[in-house]
This record gives sequence, C-alpha cells and structure tokens, in this order.
Amino acid sequence: SKYRYDRLSELLSQNFPIDYHKAANILRNKAGLQEKFIGYGNPKSLNQLIAHHSVIFKPKELKMWLSTSPYQLGEYVCYDLNKAFNPGGIVSDDDLNIAKDSFVYTPEYRRYEEYKKTKEAINKFVMLTIPITMTDEHVNTFISNNPESYVTYMVLGNYFRKLKNNERAKYYYNLALQHDVASPNEILAIKKNLAKCDGK
Repeated sequence: SKYRYDRLSELLSQNFPIDYHKAANILRNKAGLQEKFIGYGNPKSLNQLIAHHSVIFKPKELKMWLSTSPYQLGEYVCYDLNKAFNPGGIVSDDDLNIAKDSFVYTPEYRRYEEYKKTKEAINKFVMLTIPITMTDEHVNTFISNNPESYVTYMVLGNYFRKLKNNERAKYYYNLALQHDVASPNEILAIKKNLAKCDGK
C-alpha cells in the first residue's frame, strides 16, 4: 500500500546506510508513520504479525538471511551462497545469524497471541456460527490485549451484530472508526455495517 511504502521510505532514510541488522529491524517494525503506535497486527504496519516471510540479501558477498517464525520475529538464519552450492559445503553460517526480536519475550507479545486466539474464535462464530460466549470480562480482556487496533473494535462490532445487539455493535463500530483503519475500503465496510445496525 502507499502507506506502507511511505513508512518503508521513512525508515530507510532514518537508517541509511543499511546493514543486515538494520534491514531486519525495518522488516520487523510494527509501528505506523512517525512511529505512531497503530495497534498490533494492523495491515498498515510493515510487520503485520501474520505469516509473512522475508529474505535479506547482501549480493556483493553472496550472503542471504531467511526469516523464521513467528512473524519474522524469530532468528534470521544466514546462508553463505559461496558455500551452500558446493558439494559438502556448509549450508548456514550461524555466526552471522540475527537474534530473535526481543518483542517475543515481552508480556505484550503474549497478550497479542491470546488476542489472536479470541479474535479467531469470534470470527468463527460470526462466519460459521461456532458457539462462543463473551462475557463483559472476556470483552474487556480482549480489548486490553490490543487496545489501539481498529480490528479489535470491528471484530466486537461483528460479534454483537451477529447477536442482534445492534446498539452495542454500533458502539464498537464507531470505536473502530476512531482508530487507524487500514484502508478506505475497510472504512466503507465498517460504515455499511453501521448502517445495517440501523436497518438501512
């Protein structure tokens, strides 16, 4: 997207000249433009915390680094292509591996993982009517696990609309629109759901 391109340009200019460590940090970046926190998993982020992979190349030295899970936050494994394609050559060069992102050791990461499980369960209920019970405590925990993401409130809007609790659905859809929504199309989709809550 244009937003992600602008964010990439911003980070490249801030980190010039680029080395492989800086490249990994850019690929792992979860913030929005000007370092604004836009919630974990926002599609506007360079690292959307989904099953993306990335490769860093250093062509002059024929070295490459491959990301590992989760979400490019795991270790980047270095391969020396001068050696990898020789019979009996060393496949990886562990001395040049890039360590895991420190984010994976934080409470925020653990809360995001819990958030994702709940989000998936809600989506299954909305799409497939697979039962889930969300008490007010569950709702509050879900929000506190990723409070700056518009997706949090959009998903809750969908949940309460499925329950035909239109007033509560409208409340969460409106909250979603107060956050950084990923695209004009998604803003339009949220507004359409709002209108449906009013029977329009």
